[in-house]
Amino acid sequence: MVDVGIGRNVTEVVAIVAVVAATVAGFVVWQRRAPTGGKALRDVLTLALVTAAFALSSTMLAKAVGTGSMAFAAIHVFVVLGWTAFALAVVPLETPAPLRGIRAWELSGVRYRRFGVAAFGAVLRNSPLRHLSPAVYLRKFLRDPSSIRGHLETAEAIHFWGSVFTIPYLMYAAWHGWWGVLILCLALHACLNLYPILHLRMVRARISNHLCNRPVRGL
Repeated sequence: MVDVGIGRNVTEVVAIVAVVAATVAGFVVWQRRAPTGGKALRDVLTLALVTAAFALSSTMLAKAVGTGSMAFAAIHVFVVLGWTAFALAVVPLETPAPLRGIRAWELSGVRYRRFGVAAFGAVLRNSPLRHLSPAVYLRKFLRDPSSIRGHLETAEAIHFWGSVFTIPYLMYAAWHGWWGVLILCLALHACLNLYPILHLRMVRARISNHLCNRPVRGL
């Protein structure tokens, strides 16, 4: 029994390390990929390899801790976001058109500041988290506001689709009555996807103001 327990713990650790490593790899490759519009065979094969790694490591994790565990739920959200960042670098997907445009109320930024989006952005810019999206949050990429709108929209699309792709798991959790898991996933989505999307949109609104020669605060 002791040997079985030790083996289970080792499997769990290996699964978690594999999942986290695959997620980090997705983010790193997305950030360092060449800015070309073509779909090179190498990129497609790499995406297929990473997808297989995600699937295998997620399966190992599910066997080790169960799909209804808090650990699996939390890591699943991170993994899907990492895989989405990787996948959209090879197969570009935009945020749906009805949701992409900046609304008139967003230009003032009042509601964003009221709900703490500006403060959230300040935390991103002044913490190591800014390295997860250097084209958006590092100052050396912010010299030409018009040139970063594409990066902003790409990052927004990643967070949007990263949320959408977890819906099947959220429905699965709700079906089984895993309310704690569901609440945890929604809380993680708020931190990892919702607020980043709102901040990216706030920055896009400021750029729109800047390009229209309206007085705005710094990015």
